[in-house]
Parts: sequence; structure tokens; C-alpha cells
Amino acid sequence: CCVHLIFHEPFRFSFVVVGLSLSIETAYTVMNFFRSIVGESEKPRAARAPVPQLSYSALRIHESEDDEDDRQEFEEITMEDVEKVNVLEQRQDEDAVPSQTEPRDENVEEDDERNVQQHAYEKGPPLDKETWASFSDRDGRIVNELKLRKWIFRGGVDESIRREVWSFLFGLYPLSSTFREREVISADFHVRYQALKKRWQTMLHLVSSAEATPLPPDYMCREVESPVVGGSTEQERNGADNECAGGCIEAAGIGEEAKHVVARISVDDGNKFEQFSFAELQAQFYAARQPIDLENLHKAVKLIDKDVPRTDRDQPIFKLRENLGVLRNILITFAAFHPDVGYVQGMNDIAGRFLSVFKSEVETYWSLDRYVDTIKDDFLQETMLAKISLVGKLLEEMDPELCHFLHSVDLGHLVFCHRWLILCFKREFRYAESLQLFEILSSCHLELTSLEAEQAREETRTKQVLREEGRRNERADQVEIHQEYTFDLFVCVAILKEHREDLMACSDQNQVFQCISGFTMKLDVETVLRRSQELFFLYCKKSVMDCFEQDCDENGPST
Repeated sequence: CCVHLIFHEPFRFSFVVVGLSLSIETAYTVMNFFRSIVGESEKPRAARAPVPQLSYSALRIHESEDDEDDRQEFEEITMEDVEKVNVLEQRQDEDAVPSQTEPRDENVEEDDERNVQQHAYEKGPPLDKETWASFSDRDGRIVNELKLRKWIFRGGVDESIRREVWSFLFGLYPLSSTFREREVISADFHVRYQALKKRWQTMLHLVSSAEATPLPPDYMCREVESPVVGGSTEQERNGADNECAGGCIEAAGIGEEAKHVVARISVDDGNKFEQFSFAELQAQFYAARQPIDLENLHKAVKLIDKDVPRTDRDQPIFKLRENLGVLRNILITFAAFHPDVGYVQGMNDIAGRFLSVFKSEVETYWSLDRYVDTIKDDFLQETMLAKISLVGKLLEEMDPELCHFLHSVDLGHLVFCHRWLILCFKREFRYAESLQLFEILSSCHLELTSLEAEQAREETRTKQVLREEGRRNERADQVEIHQEYTFDLFVCVAILKEHREDLMACSDQNQVFQCISGFTMKLDVETVLRRSQELFFLYCKKSVMDCFEQDCDENGPST
């Protein structure tokens, strides 16, 4: 029956696909399979044509992880299912077919809604220790990066292994590095950070004056040696546990911790500290070559001294003054040796988030260095205003009515999104959920250039071609991908749409601000992620449908 439909009535075969709820990629795979096998058998061997090839976009879908499930679903088709299809076809023949010039009916809209719902966010289990171990080979290299990022996006990371996972997620260590290589990298990080911190401390001491900001004694970090206690097996394997007793952060002192790191490197005892001495000399030379703008550094220190005492004081880790001193050292070191960015308010929240996870001054500094390098343009006023403008454009596409309302109360500029984007929604969720959202967004799994987005566009494109009886659309085949619409922008729009009724019930700007201020620490991360993903795939679908509608306007409806 399927063979007959494929060769003689391919359009009717599409109804079979719909009736059996098969995916489009499965339908094309089956169709090509039968055509290649049955068609070939009817020809002489010498006259056989090459097996038809899938298009590039269809091939990418065919190679998706769900393909095996699709094949199993097709293999379970019975004659009873075929009878149901026949009944479905009879009912469809009885219904009047609407004209192509008429607006799309409710059944089509419901089908579109189902298309979006199948991509709905499904919260998975967090990445645990056992699963995490399965992503590394015997030498410690991380394998199957795409699957790892997808796992993190679905469920986040278990707190017990968050420190180790974040060291890869935020670029502290390359994914391809081995255990041995990470030991060397860690030692290099320690000695280099020591040299950088010592340099700015020396410079500030030499040029100290009445105008210079005094170093507050109530939260100055004391140079201490922090014992290593309570390391888990995984942490001991990587030499990563530097948390000291009583919740105190590992403070990078006079070099003892760096020596301990070097001591854990798997080389002969006679060469360990020779390597340390050479690495320390290299680090001092590296630090001496870095220029320091003392005037800007003094300004940065003043801002840092104001911000550090206000950083996450509700968290136990920052109730210890020694830990605030560690955070201060990190921020001043960063400001001193990153003159293109310097210190910007909000960096204390970002660094505090890293410090609460790594519990290490050195690892926090280098994670902050790597992370800010990827988002440093967001700290520039022009760039951030452009990004907020993109949120406005996206909101206008997804909910024009809400966008118009915000313009009517003079909030079309969406200035309140600045804090959301720069802090990655840290203050809108409870602290544990904000950490989870931070790692989920940093997984970069779902973007408009990702495989999942291309799948959604291809599914929509194929369904529309079937609706128009095989009429292709060149514009839809090459949909313009706006890479600047990153997933965090969809999160912004999702938050606004989730509270749409409350916002539109406001009568003026002040009430809208009060409503938005009420989001603080009250949003549910799973609800927001679900809505964000729905909007994401709806946008992917809409970008294709707009091309078909534009082509219809220019060339007229298909006949």
C-alpha cells in the first residue's frame, strides 16, 4: 500500500504520514528507501540510476538522535493503522478544501501549535557524577561535546560536580586536555595569578598617597595558607579541591598553594620544584610586561570597595570577611590587567557566582577572565543598548500588542532588561536556580544556528511544501538567520509574556516598574525555560512561514 502511494500518489502519502503522526524526516527517509529499492529492482542492472540523495538540510535531520525512534515507530505500523488512515482520508475528502487565497483555518493553526509543542522544554535529570564520568575517556579528555551541552541545557549540573564541570564549561580547561595537561595548566594559573596580584599590590603601595583609596582593614584578605580538606575522589584525581575548613575560600597567598599544586604534578620529585621555580620566573616576567594605568586603577578600586561588601550577603560564603577580601583581590587584579574593560558595576556579582562554586581565588579569577572575554562587548554602553534593542524587535515579532503597550507607557526602550542581561538573570531567581540558569544559558545548546533550530525550520518548510502540493520556495530554502537573537533574548521575552496580564493591567510607567521589580527572586526557572523554548521554535517556524507568505504576496497564491 505504501509503495503504491509513494510511486503513484505521493501527495496522498502525505496524508498517511499525518494520520500516523510520523515525522517529516521519517517520511522522506521511507519514501527514498522504497524508491531506491523497488525502483531499482524493476530496471536492468546496466540501466540503474544512482540512489537519490537527501538534501543537506534533510541529511542533518536524518542524522538526529531521534531518528532511531522514528524508524522504530514506522516499523510498528500494522494493517489496522492503514484502515484508520483510509477512514481519515474519507473524512478529508468529504470536507471542503479551502481556497489558497483564504486565511489559514483553525485546523492549520492547531497543527502549527502541535508543531511547536513537540519541541517543548522537557526538564531532564541534572548531570550527575556517573553520567559526567561517561563523557571522558581514559586520559580525561571530554568526548561528545554536543551531547554534553544538550544534557546541561536539559537539566543543569548536580551541585556535587558543578565545580569540575564549570572548569570546562567556562573555558578554564580545554575539553581536549588530559589529566596530566590540566595539572600543568593549573600550576601555571597559580603562579601567573600570584605574579599579577603581587605586581598591582606593589604598585599601589609605592605610589600610595592621600588621594588613594585606603585598603579597608575590616575585609582585607590576610595572606593565609589554606589546608585542603574534604576532597571527593573526582576532585582529588584532578587536584581541584582547595576549600578550607569553616567555609573559608582558598586565598592565593605567598605561593605556598601554587607549590602544592606543582607538587601534585605527576613527575619525578627531583624535577617538581625545579619546574615550579622556572614557572614562577616566567610568571614574574609575564606580569612585569603588563602595563598598569594607576589612575584608572584607583578609580576602579573605589568602585570595587563600594560593591564588594554588598555582594550576595545573604549567602553564607560571603558572610566571612576573609572571603570578601578574596573577592576584592580578584576584581582589582582583573581591573588592573584588563584596561579595555576595566571594572564595571555588576562584575562583583559575576565573580561572586564563580567564587561560590569554585571556592578558589585562582580558579575564580581565570574563569572570570575567560567568561568576560566572551561577553566584554556587553559591558560597553553602545553594545548593550543595541542588544536591548534586539529584545524590543523580538518582542514586537512575538507579541506586537504587548510591545505597543510598553511603548505607550514610555518603556519601549526596555531599560529594565539591562540588569537581566548583564547579570544573566541572577536577581530574578532564587540563588540556586540562578546558578542553574547561568550554566544552562552558558551551554549554548539552543541558538538559531544550532541543529535543533535547523530541524524546526526544515520541518516547517517541508510541511508547507506538502500543503502547497510540492511548490518549493527559494526564499524559504535560504531563510536569513539572525544570529544576534541569542537564547537569552528569548528568555527576556518569555519573562515578559509570562507576566503579560499583570503588565498590561498597569496604568502608567511607575506601576510597570513596580510589577517588574516584583519578579525579583520569584520567577520559576523551569516555567521560564519552557516558555523560552516554545518562543524559540515558534520564531524558527515563523521565519519560514513569513517567506512563504511574502512569496504569495509577490507571485500570487499557488494553483
